[in-house]
Formats: sequence, structure tokens, C-alpha cells
Amino acid sequence: MVRVRCDEFVKCVSPALARGDADGLCRLVAQRWTPAELCPLLGSSRVDVRSAAALTLGLTGGCEVVGALTRSLTDPDAEVHRAAENALWSIWFRGGADHAVEHFRIGVQAIADSQYTQALESLGRATQADPDFTEAHNQTGIAYYLQGEWEHCNEACRRALALTPTHFGALAGLGHGYAHLRQYAKAVEAYERALSVNPRLDGLREACCNLRRCL
Repeated sequence: MVRVRCDEFVKCVSPALARGDADGLCRLVAQRWTPAELCPLLGSSRVDVRSAAALTLGLTGGCEVVGALTRSLTDPDAEVHRAAENALWSIWFRGGADHAVEHFRIGVQAIADSQYTQALESLGRATQADPDFTEAHNQTGIAYYLQGEWEHCNEACRRALALTPTHFGALAGLGHGYAHLRQYAKAVEAYERALSVNPRLDGLREACCNLRRCL
């Protein structure tokens, strides 16, 4: 594996990052390095390198870099943490097979428009087309949650977690579902799992503390 020099990497990607030129950045990086070769940069002593690496991996990487980005969620620097978190969401959202992506896109937009029945129909088509599409299952859980269907929400979150056990969004959704079902011990367990993956979820930490009082 090529050892990527920090100075060379930052000099290369900084102009495209500053311009917000995602397509240009992807082309540039693809000519020089693979996403796997960039992962060691997440352990650099330099904050600018770690942040730029997380941003770049969010645009160029796939499932092969999820583990490295997940570890960066515990980075002591808030900017690096934010870049890693956004990178994971970016990878998860484009993680489906081509024939599932359009159904997924329609489903996500339907959630944004509060059209939950349509969302569930479209997301169901996405998961049928690609049963391994983690984010389609997670978004299904969100749609069910917003409809107040807690059991179905939890089922969808568990399917997402079976595929991606460190999906902190699905863990949080599972906790929310259990909380509404008044299964507080299970809710706390799910929240604690989410916080062990992504410790900067402050709202979740507060909810966890409140539920402990209920127990």
C-alpha cells in the first residue's frame, strides 16, 4: 500500500475542498490514491490532515472505509468528528445498488415532505431491490417512527443494525422506539451503544440520563 505524505495530500485536496468541488476532488484523488490508502491519514497528529482526510473519504470512499471513519468519531477535535460523521452519512446514503437508489431517493424526499405512506412504499421497493442497503432500512425506521409505529420502527432499525452494527443513527432510532414503548432498560441499552460509537451525540446522552431516572 502506498504511504501518503501528509503535506502532499493537503496541498493536493485543499483547493477542491475550498471550492466545494466534489466532482473535481473525486477525479483528482482517484488519479493518485485509493480510499484505503487515505485511511491512515485519519491517525495523523495534524488536525488539518485528519479533517481533510475525513472529508475526502466521505466523497470518495465506500464500505471499505466505514470502519476507519467510525473510529474517528472519537477524535478529540470537534471539526474532525463532524467531518467523520458527515462522511459516514454520505457513504451510507449512497450505499445502495444502482437499481435501488431511485426508490430510495423518492422515499427520503417523501419523508421530508411528511408523506410517510409514500415513503414506506418507495423505501420498501428499495429494500426489495437491495436487501443489503443499510440506509434504506434505517430510513424505513424513521418513517415508521414519524407515524408512531414503534414496533415497526424497531424492526427496521434492527435490520439496519444487522447489516451495519455501528450505525449510530439506527441505534438511536431503536432507543427512541423502545422509549415510546416504555421499555426503558432496552432504550438505555440502545442509547449507550450509540454513544459508545459516537460519543458527541449530546441530545442522546441527555435522553439516556432522563430514562435512567425513570428506571
